[in-house]
Amino acid sequence: MPQRPIVALIAAALSAVTIGGVGVVAHAADSATGTGSGTHSGSPTPPAPGFRPTPAARADAVTRQGSGAPALHLHRLVDVAVANVWVGPHKPRRVDAPSLREPVQLDRWLHTMTVRQRSGLTPRLDTQLRYGEDVVVLRQQEGWSRVRIPSQTGGRFPHGIKGWMVTRQLAELPADWYQHPTVASVTAVRTVVSSVTARHHSLALSYATTLPLVTASPRSVTVELPGTALTGTPLTGTLPRSSVALHATGTPAIHPSLTAAVAQAKRFLGLPYLWAGTSAWGFDCSGLTETVYGQLGLSLPRDAADQSTIGRPISRRHLQPGDLVFFSYRPRRAAIHHVAIYVGHGQVIQSPYSGARVQITSLWHSSLGQEYWGATNPLAS
Repeated sequence: MPQRPIVALIAAALSAVTIGGVGVVAHAADSATGTGSGTHSGSPTPPAPGFRPTPAARADAVTRQGSGAPALHLHRLVDVAVANVWVGPHKPRRVDAPSLREPVQLDRWLHTMTVRQRSGLTPRLDTQLRYGEDVVVLRQQEGWSRVRIPSQTGGRFPHGIKGWMVTRQLAELPADWYQHPTVASVTAVRTVVSSVTARHHSLALSYATTLPLVTASPRSVTVELPGTALTGTPLTGTLPRSSVALHATGTPAIHPSLTAAVAQAKRFLGLPYLWAGTSAWGFDCSGLTETVYGQLGLSLPRDAADQSTIGRPISRRHLQPGDLVFFSYRPRRAAIHHVAIYVGHGQVIQSPYSGARVQITSLWHSSLGQEYWGATNPLAS
């Protein structure tokens, strides 16, 4: 039997490296989306509040590329509290292993990282998804899925951000998932869903997690969960009634107003910044605004520059609490790098950078004032 060249042996060993039980492969092609969080440019997304059915979600399609390799177009649901969407399968580091597990170990991951390691997420992580959110799986390889996220759009990704997820953090889409007339949206900062039918008896959930409602009582609600039981029956779980808002599919969880936006954002004061974050475990700047306004029924684009296209422009003199305020090093919209929410009295609430926390900051008596680009009322047409 001929010996393999030493270069081939080394390459084979490197390709077998795993982090958290998932193969991490150096696969540059089709891996970068140019997304990340907070600095992307593009165009607006039409409002689609609350729990958003995707018509294509009712049918899975499998097509074939010219090469004969399967190109999957399968709708799946996030099956962990919060899932990272990576630029490529080779991007996670050893410190990121807890975030690749199922169930995901968010607290361990976040508490282990130093500020420098958090900053190092910038070229690695595109965005995050909460439990039960819908993705389209485009292809799979070595424990990873290339996905498109219909609910997170922008100018350079009008049909949804594309990135890589750990396949085991996804579950099948139940046949009746989009047929429920009412949904339960988590309005607590965090809560716990308990289940006797799912793989995990309990799971911590983030603010803004939205699940189909099955039944409700004065003290608890029963919701459908991602995936199906071995018998083919739906999986269900129970949430405290006080931790959720019940509302018709496609309507806001919280009555929309600028005042409500400020009140909701203030609930996260002190939460550490997390690049690409979209949950109560950590937000980036545009993740905070997207999530807060999403609860009010407005689907903002994922990133700051795109968000500046939504709503009516507001002059500096007429700023009102709840307006979105944007910052840039240059006059061009594409150069916008940060977004915050005006709270009145010359102050904004923001999730600014790694090592900082969600905070209220003076708008004019800080470096922010020098980078002021403009403002919008996102709820005004």
